[in-house]
Amino acid sequence: MSWAFGPWSRLRTRGLGHLIETRRTWSSHLTVSPAAREDLAFWRDYFDHFNGRRSLWLPTHVHTLMHCDAAGKNKSFPGGWGAWTVLNGQVVSARGTWDGRISSFGSTPQELQAVLNGLRSFQGPAGLEGQTIRVMTDNLNAANIINKGSAKADNCYVVAYELLWYCVERNIRLEAQWVPRDKNQFADYLSKIQDPDDWAVSDSTFTALSKQWGPFDIDLFASHRTHRLPAYYATHFAPGAAGVDAFRFRWGRACWAYPPFNLLLHVLKHAQACRARMCLLAPVWPTRDWWPFLTSDGAVFKGFVHGVRVLGKPRDVIAAGQPVPQARLRQVSILGGLAARADPVLSGLAVEFSAAVDGKLAVGTQRQYREPWSAFTRWWEARRLDGSIYDTPPNVVGLYLFSAYVASAEDSVGGGRVRQASAAIHHYFTAAARDSPTGHPICVAARELAARYLVPQARERGAFSADNVARFVAAHGGPGASLIDLMYCTCVSVMFHGFLRWSDMAEVSVHADLLVLTDTHAELFIPRSKTDQLWQGAWVPLSRTGGPACPVALIERLLAAGAYQRSPSFDGEDVGPLLRAVTATRSGHRLQQLMTGTTQAPVFSVTYNTFAGHLRRMCAATALPDNLKSHSLRIGGNSRAEELGFPAELRMRHGRWRSLPMVEHYTRRELAPALEMTRHLV
Repeated sequence: MSWAFGPWSRLRTRGLGHLIETRRTWSSHLTVSPAAREDLAFWRDYFDHFNGRRSLWLPTHVHTLMHCDAAGKNKSFPGGWGAWTVLNGQVVSARGTWDGRISSFGSTPQELQAVLNGLRSFQGPAGLEGQTIRVMTDNLNAANIINKGSAKADNCYVVAYELLWYCVERNIRLEAQWVPRDKNQFADYLSKIQDPDDWAVSDSTFTALSKQWGPFDIDLFASHRTHRLPAYYATHFAPGAAGVDAFRFRWGRACWAYPPFNLLLHVLKHAQACRARMCLLAPVWPTRDWWPFLTSDGAVFKGFVHGVRVLGKPRDVIAAGQPVPQARLRQVSILGGLAARADPVLSGLAVEFSAAVDGKLAVGTQRQYREPWSAFTRWWEARRLDGSIYDTPPNVVGLYLFSAYVASAEDSVGGGRVRQASAAIHHYFTAAARDSPTGHPICVAARELAARYLVPQARERGAFSADNVARFVAAHGGPGASLIDLMYCTCVSVMFHGFLRWSDMAEVSVHADLLVLTDTHAELFIPRSKTDQLWQGAWVPLSRTGGPACPVALIERLLAAGAYQRSPSFDGEDVGPLLRAVTATRSGHRLQQLMTGTTQAPVFSVTYNTFAGHLRRMCAATALPDNLKSHSLRIGGNSRAEELGFPAELRMRHGRWRSLPMVEHYTRRELAPALEMTRHLV
């Protein structure tokens, strides 16, 4: 029989907690405690049976064939896996794409992961317990690992170890047969399918909608990478899927639906037939066939629509398929001993709590934490520790941070890796309802070592000076300036004097109540920002400074040149932002959206890439330094205020920073004052 586990060089027996070291047979020396000898005898007999040495009480096994294949990543595809088998006389298939961790593996561990995913996908519908599964694979190394039980490379060992215990726990006997690629074409095809609809809703969006209309019981349209709830329907068999093809089932009263947009009419009709209650994510698209199904006259929603929430820009709402990191582990950690007996409501609440904790962070911060957490996960898996990652002792976490410190020292980089790794671990443990281990003395010492001995990299971003701003406006904002040049001159001056980020500037509305102009100053309302997760908003005052670069005067010129409408003419009208797209016509530039929007279809600012690219070209045309970015305006304004002697507390309030160290981080100092001081020390 297959699964000959004798040659495994490292194997941790379940329930024993002792390392068994073997060479070629189980007669090799065993490093175990006397208390474990009785249990070990069972395991020896069990594995000897798999090697064909003796007959045990195991039930009769039935052969099932399963074809598997894995595809590596390329520039446009993270790679994926595919598997198929025959169930009740019908060919059934399973497929999916890799997450960032598996995508970085080599072909052999990916092939082993494809086998594991195939078993997990077909376990529910096929009932694989007690069967012998023959895997057909075109990867000879993967076949040898399955048949011989030998895996030396870390990534192969980690995946093979997980595959081993999955089979042991379900009494599955696994054997592999190598086949040439031309005999495995269907599995190869499944592994290379690129699903254009494999998108997920951002963490913050799902959290907000769950609070408003949740909790939800099932995700109707998802994959094993994108599902937001433990129960989900997929287009193919997938690990943990409750079913294939949501339209084959009757929907309930607490559904979450983010379907492909071409299926929206079918979704609405099926929901009506099922009398379902769901939260549906859909675009504002009046010309599509499903829009009249939702609205009576194209603008007013029908009575069955109980509420509408406008989510904003697509880039802030959706992203390529990225699941809530280790959502199942978090759920088990939160529920503790109740995890196995929890009903869908309790399980859903645990998932929502985890997502809500994620929502405490800005979307950008969540993205920054994912890679450090993935790196810690890979390190933890390579150590083969007991329990889940949330059971890692604090001293072990401290040693991991120390290893990050050592790696940073070898790479001659600053302490950012250690700080970010510590912050990510703190957040993910908190999201799993566990005490953060980062307060352990070893963790504290690792951070202090990084702060003291690691030399930070040189800052790439420069600081706009007042002279740079004046030169920029003089070059592009004269009396005959085009609308787009005048808009960017206004943004440069406002961001410099208001210590604004680009994301703050994009939120400035021209509404008369939110952009107040007086004879002495202007006040801008920023409804949300990176450091304002509670959406309390903040007012930013700007004085009239006089001269061509006066921010208030530039705002007034831009409002007049762009013919902005500053007051809504009816309830629900959106007058739009100050920074928006501009289009060129034969008669000159004009705002790309002269008409105002509505709360259902608001007017958006330009994207960051558009703004940054245009700013870079204008700076180059002005012969300004090439290290000036959009954030250089925030740095420059704060640095100039420090030169003029304004206290850090005042600058912190004006820039909406949350701590004085951040004010210091955004301060650049001129060399001349220090030289002048040292000149007088003689």
